[in-house]
Amino acid sequence: MPRVGDVSVVVLVIGVVVAFYAGKRWQHTQRATADYRLARTGLRTARKTQLLSLRAVSIALILLVAYLIGTFNLAFDRNEDKQPRPAATSTPAEKPAQK
Repeated sequence: MPRVGDVSVVVLVIGVVVAFYAGKRWQHTQRATADYRLARTGLRTARKTQLLSLRAVSIALILLVAYLIGTFNLAFDRNEDKQPRPAATSTPAEKPAQK
């Protein structure tokens, strides 16, 4: 017949093992929850940054296209009527009014 002391030691060891694994599971749950919160915050920040950069790129692209169209029009415009013509560099002086 086993003694009461031996049984209590075995029960105590089983309790320690169960508590150890329960503590590991609790620690895992705490870390997973903290990681999830951190990842959720990072995802929100990434989405805001992505939207901001998309807006900036679209504005820059619109400005680039407008610049290229303007440069193309200036470079390949063959209309001779728009060439500057020589003009007088000074205007004739007005005569003073006589009484």
